[in-house]
Amino acid sequence: MEKYSIYIIGAICGISYGAFVGFCKYVVLWMKLAKSSKKQVASQSITARIFGGIIINIVALAATLLFKNSEVLDFSALAIGTAFSLSVTARLFSVKNIIAEKQVIDDIGGKK
Repeated sequence: MEKYSIYIIGAICGISYGAFVGFCKYVVLWMKLAKSSKKQVASQSITARIFGGIIINIVALAATLLFKNSEVLDFSALAIGTAFSLSVTARLFSVKNIIAEKQVIDDIGGKK
């Protein structure tokens, strides 16, 4: 068990870190849109938020590189746990559910 504890700790830390970043990403990017009483939203706004989410994911995964030479955490377990948790939180706080409630209009002003 002692042999595998470094992997387990790395995976747990990665999952926790990814869940935290995923929740913060939802709060920063999508919560305002989800709580909005407007029934219409511009597609440009959605595109910018999706791009911002991708940038946050890249930065979060790049931050795991700081632990590449760590003796306490296994880097591969940490990176896999982080990526897994970011994926799961993206599904839990689904953009599709937010968009389904809103009527998306394109940049010209027409409805999609």
